[in-house]
Amino acid sequence: MQTFIDPSEDAQMQFLSTYQQKGKIVMMNLIKFKAFADYTNIEIEDPQINASGKGAYHHYLQATGRILKSTKVGQLLFYGKSSTFLIGPATEQWDAVLMVEYRSAQHFLQFANSEAFAKVKGHRTAAIEDSRLLPIAQAKKLW
Repeated sequence: MQTFIDPSEDAQMQFLSTYQQKGKIVMMNLIKFKAFADYTNIEIEDPQINASGKGAYHHYLQATGRILKSTKVGQLLFYGKSSTFLIGPATEQWDAVLMVEYRSAQHFLQFANSEAFAKVKGHRTAAIEDSRLLPIAQAKKLW
């Protein structure tokens, strides 16, 4: 089974070309946690040794929340538990859903490529078994 942790270069280029001038963007994350955080080959200042994947991910969320707040590039809109789809493949199960709003696609990339994020990103890598990241631009009002 193929898993997804980080975006490919092609996906990043497609993201930039699609969302370059769209204004605010919401990133919807689907997360599947590892049973235990695995910091093997991850260089980070404060590894959460003996933490569950969920625990390490919560540590990551606290750190990224502080970065978002101090840089004002985005904000956490929603974090919640999940499991199986009501409509969708029964074989896909997710532990959590996270929605983060950024001022723009450029602000998202500014955050994702920042030195501050690089310092805490290892917690995310250690914590998650699989993920999906779906950019969402606001649609034209329908009613």
